[in-house]
Amino acid sequence: MALETYDWLKIAASSAVIGSVVSSVINGLFARGKDRRERDRESFLAALLAVEELEGYMRACVQMIYTDSEAQAEASRYVSYEPLRQVRLPAFSYPNEIQWKWLPKDTAAQLREFPNAHREIAQYIRNSSEFDDPFGTCDEVTLGCARLGMQAWELAAKVRYRSGLPTAQLHQHGGDALKTLSDRVLQYEQRVKNRESAPPI
Repeated sequence: MALETYDWLKIAASSAVIGSVVSSVINGLFARGKDRRERDRESFLAALLAVEELEGYMRACVQMIYTDSEAQAEASRYVSYEPLRQVRLPAFSYPNEIQWKWLPKDTAAQLREFPNAHREIAQYIRNSSEFDDPFGTCDEVTLGCARLGMQAWELAAKVRYRSGLPTAQLHQHGGDALKTLSDRVLQYEQRVKNRESAPPI
């Protein structure tokens, strides 16, 4: 039996509704995919900015250890504390451009913990400088540089791995930089062992 006009209208209306629903689903999936790509891109950028700052800080710490070696030699040669004034714990802060909301919560939490470690060591150095001579203060500075530099590099490596960033390249003399940090910590640990094993006076 031929379809009446009313039936054709119902079919047309149903088809329009189905078409609208399908179109909405497709548009929703497209928008969701676009949002996800945007989140991934922003997360990638935020992680990159953070790790570059951490890796740059590691290099600054290594340079300060080199500076300390030269300054102590110069201070001894001229019998003056003046050259030691340049030996300071490098400042640290993340770039303002980092959009923390795009990073996973655990990654953001670990990154934000590093400035706290920096502040604690900086405060310890300030407190100890009231009792140490300038040479002793420089030793505390370089030890803080070594510990923070290693921590910064290790944290950056973890964030790179989790965020899908390529492994950092140390380039020329990069291995020596990491060795400089670890050697300074080992030097301190050996000094502590020698002091503990020394016979009482």
